[in-house]
Amino acid sequence: MISNQILQSTLDGLKQITRVDMCVVDTEGVMLASTFDGKADFRDAVVSFENSPAESQVISNYQFFKVLDEGHLEYVLIASEGMWKPRVMRPYWTIEYTNSTETDGQMVGSKNAIRINAETGKDLAYGK
Repeated sequence: MISNQILQSTLDGLKQITRVDMCVVDTEGVMLASTFDGKADFRDAVVSFENSPAESQVISNYQFFKVLDEGHLEYVLIASEGMWKPRVMRPYWTIEYTNSTETDGQMVGSKNAIRINAETGKDLAYGK
C-alpha cells in the first residue's frame, strides 16, 4: 500500500495539471487523499462500483476508476464532473506554405501556416 502522504502529493500534482478535483478512497469508501473542498461521502457508491464489472463508471456526476495492483482492487480514484464532461472540439484545416524571395542571387524562404475553421471557412487568426 502507498502512504496517504504520497497519494495526497500525487493528487495535488494531478489537479495542477488537469484542474479537476479528485480523491482516492479505499475499497470501503474511506477517503485517503483528496483535493475536494468539502467532505463527500462515497461509501455506498464505492461498494456498488467495486462489485460491478466496470473498470470506470459515472456515478452521481463523478467518474470512478478502479486502481488495481496485480489484479486486486486497491483503491478507487474519483474525479469531479469536469473530468468526463465533453468539450466541444472544432475541426480546422492547417495550410502550410513557403514564401520564397530572391536575395543577392539566392532563394530565401520562410515557412508560414494558416488555420481555417472547417465549418465556417474563416481564418482562425483573423476571423476572415
